[in-house]
Amino acid sequence: STIPGLDIQESTDTASLEGDIRGGDFQSLEVLKTVTFDYDRYELSEEARAALQANAVLLKARKDWNVLVEGHCDDRGTIEYNLALGQKRAKSVRDYYVRLGVPEGSMGTISYGEEKPLCSEQTDACWLSNRRAETKVKGK
Repeated sequence: STIPGLDIQESTDTASLEGDIRGGDFQSLEVLKTVTFDYDRYELSEEARAALQANAVLLKARKDWNVLVEGHCDDRGTIEYNLALGQKRAKSVRDYYVRLGVPEGSMGTISYGEEKPLCSEQTDACWLSNRRAETKVKGK
């Protein structure tokens, strides 16, 4: 007979490709640009790709860094939906970094959904600034 839950083993293989993000001492650096997303989207715009390309140059030069990509949302939508959307945003940034040559094993992702807004006004400009992915780093 098969033991329920054995499938979980398969997913740990892909999880091991993510960098270790425990210990949360990740820092924002002014040189690492934050990218924003259209409402309800997680695709990277041309502007976002350009910013991430500049970030990737720096990330590849610093082999001593672990990288955390944080996905964030505005406060529209349910908590569960925004956590899932934030994760898709973080993953799309991480995947793009991998394509640009940033070592996969040095990067992890996390979603904060709507829990860490940069601003709280109910305006388009505020919502846009909250729909973001931030790249943070810490020394290994």
